[in-house]
Amino acid sequence: MTALVQSTHHATCTKPAVGRRIAIVGGGPRGMFCLGALADAIRQRSITAEITVDIYEPAKRCGAGVVYRPNQPSHRIMNYASGQIDVWPRSAGEGRRPDERSLVGWLSDRYASQASPTKCVPRSMVGEYLSEAFDQVVAQSPASLKVHVIPHGIEEIERQGSSWRLCASHPQSYDEVLLTVGHGLPQQGTIANQSVGQVAAGSRVAMRGFALTFIDACLDLTEGRRGRFVQAGKELVYVRSGREPRSIYPYSRSGRPMLAKPATNDGAEGSRQALREGAQQLSEIAQRDERVSFVDTVWPVFVRTAEALACRRRQYASRKAGSGDGWLDAWIGQPIDAESVLCRINASCTEQPHTETARLDRAFGDAWRGLYPQLVAIVGRGLLCDASWPDFWRYAREMERVAFGPPAVNARKLVALVEAGVVQLESLTTPAPADAHVDCVIPAPHTIASGSLLDQLLRRGLIRRHPSAHGIEVKHDGAAIGSDGLETEGLAVIGRATEGVALGNDTLSRNMHTHPQEWGTAVARRAAAAVAGGVTG
Repeated sequence: MTALVQSTHHATCTKPAVGRRIAIVGGGPRGMFCLGALADAIRQRSITAEITVDIYEPAKRCGAGVVYRPNQPSHRIMNYASGQIDVWPRSAGEGRRPDERSLVGWLSDRYASQASPTKCVPRSMVGEYLSEAFDQVVAQSPASLKVHVIPHGIEEIERQGSSWRLCASHPQSYDEVLLTVGHGLPQQGTIANQSVGQVAAGSRVAMRGFALTFIDACLDLTEGRRGRFVQAGKELVYVRSGREPRSIYPYSRSGRPMLAKPATNDGAEGSRQALREGAQQLSEIAQRDERVSFVDTVWPVFVRTAEALACRRRQYASRKAGSGDGWLDAWIGQPIDAESVLCRINASCTEQPHTETARLDRAFGDAWRGLYPQLVAIVGRGLLCDASWPDFWRYAREMERVAFGPPAVNARKLVALVEAGVVQLESLTTPAPADAHVDCVIPAPHTIASGSLLDQLLRRGLIRRHPSAHGIEVKHDGAAIGSDGLETEGLAVIGRATEGVALGNDTLSRNMHTHPQEWGTAVARRAAAAVAGGVTG
């Protein structure tokens, strides 16, 4: 069994005569995926020389990290159906070990009532699943792989010749460093750096942000304070506990809401066919050797697919070509008033939308989700021309609201809070006068905090931003590109910081990105070369 050391400090380690010392900074899902990929690659190459991996993760549970920590409130639920979560990668024809279970399989043993592939479960349960999977990854790894979990963050990183020096409680040197720093979110009890526990009962609260973190904060201040949601026919009604704020005022730059996300896309054959045709068209674009315009070449496929989805479901009569662009303009130009916004959220919660606007909202959301893997491939191959990026980010930001919103149950809870007068939608684009202010905006992936590890590396020219995509520029195996355009030896970045270069880094899907597998293969290849050459680690 692989050695796993977990301690509050890290004594200086002695390098093996032959082998490698690897540091993974960030032990959330991405860090776990990379560790598993490295273990597989070492096993396939039958490497017997000792390879040490130190994982720096301040959260209590590796695999889960901060976002999926198991001790968070149960009302914080996924916006991702359980049937889509499986931490174990699969190749065609590859078998599955009995203990390598998908989330649904794991739930069937632990929380049988929650074991539905279409259900969105609490993030705490997913955190349990991820942390147990991390333990399995370590236990199943080759004996030559020694894993140490260091419960500290890293304060400094610098290059020293051909090695890397990391400073936490004690300085350490490594042959290679992988950064999988994710969201960099605070510990429990806080929402985007502001403590909701400090909000007084009966107060007026202004909340910056109108997306998923805002909904979490609302539920922390209501359901988390013993308020109750009760079923009344087809609707939810909120019953106050007296401990919640008197009123909550969300606001954002656009004021536009996130729509409810269905558990799955429509399974009707006509819908599946529309998505297959759209996927094929985008796959053909991804195989081109020329760069393309997002608006002129890629977006029209989403428009045609959305129109086909709506038409084939007989949700509305076939419309003229280009109506999808009309829909996007109408979405951006929608009235930002309480009645209009509430109506749009409420309509998105129903399984069968009854208005043309709601039907188009659903069709475009389904098209964006259903064709997202093909979009990831186009962006990952660097096929968008430079001039397309501003338009791409503008479209993607709006589609995020339509396609990747809260599960319907949380959208319904938000509606209930509005109807109970707890959440007020009267000032959606400017902060209302309030007793307390809570920031519910997670920094964008391209935001790099001053003094952070990424900031240190940027200032030294050891990494660089992609000039158009803005994310940290990396190769297919996560290897970082420096300011000179060359690969920075021994340094890799995988995950949220590369958003744009790699699209959709927040997903738990193992099928959308190959960076972890390719990183593991590359590290094992270098380790094997060091062994063959008798090179000291």
